[in-house]
Amino acid sequence: MINKFKRLKVIVSLLRLISPGYSYCKKCGLPWNWCEYKAVDYTLGGGTFSTCQYCWDHSDLEELKECYTQTYRMQERSGGYHQLDHTLEHLLDCVERDYGMDIKTKRNLKINKIKSKINSYDKN
Repeated sequence: MINKFKRLKVIVSLLRLISPGYSYCKKCGLPWNWCEYKAVDYTLGGGTFSTCQYCWDHSDLEELKECYTQTYRMQERSGGYHQLDHTLEHLLDCVERDYGMDIKTKRNLKINKIKSKINSYDKN
């Protein structure tokens, strides 16, 4: 409930106003000091984040790819600090990989929860 409330446009606008200097989730707009980011690793020592964990968990793959494309393009334009050592295609492959792993993990958690309920009924 609080996650949905924080993402109301008026709340997001207020939080961004009182959080100068903070970047934000490319999907919901929450500044990073108000939410947990979802990092996608593209090398052993490097990664990037474009969405908060909540938006990652509640988005489809195409929405996520669009957010990570926006971040890549912004970093590409800014140069300097963000010297890109990977391609956009590689980053999007990594987004797809992480998304697939998260789907599989969530599916396995649901299966285990169902199995646990079945086992508890069998014992009774």
